[in-house]
Amino acid sequence: MIKIYCVDDGNSIIEIDGNTLSGISLRKRTMHRAMLFDQDLSKTDFTGSNLRGAFMNWSNLCQTIFEDANLITSYMSNAHLRESILVRARLNGASLDNANLIFADLSSTDVWGADFKGANLIGAICKFDRYDKAEFEGAIYDDRTVWPEGFDPVAKGAIKVSNRDGVEAYNTYIKK
Repeated sequence: MIKIYCVDDGNSIIEIDGNTLSGISLRKRTMHRAMLFDQDLSKTDFTGSNLRGAFMNWSNLCQTIFEDANLITSYMSNAHLRESILVRARLNGASLDNANLIFADLSSTDVWGADFKGANLIGAICKFDRYDKAEFEGAIYDDRTVWPEGFDPVAKGAIKVSNRDGVEAYNTYIKK
């Protein structure tokens, strides 16, 4: 049995049968301010879930599905989100500094006020919405990264790397 502590009005506890959170379905769950830092949540399905203010720093979120999820003011600093699906998620004010978003899909994601400083956006689909207040200083990207029309990542402080450097960064990450 796994217990997830949520720091909401009632300090609720969500109990999950099993011994791992990796690959399970947590669709349409209310997990406000859930304590999920440094956890293996790879391939977990959070579609439509409320993870507002959740603590997921340093977590393995590779290939995790956050489609239509509420991630407003969530903490995902240094998290591994490689190949994750964040389509139509709400990342307003979320902390994704130094997060690894290699090949992640952020299509139609609301990123107003999100912090992507130092994030790895190599090959990511960054066709997000409301990016005007988002921060990208030191984030890296390459030719495969897809941006919204008219978005200038360099003007936002992002750094373009060659595809070769991007492949090396990806391979280094895979070995970890």
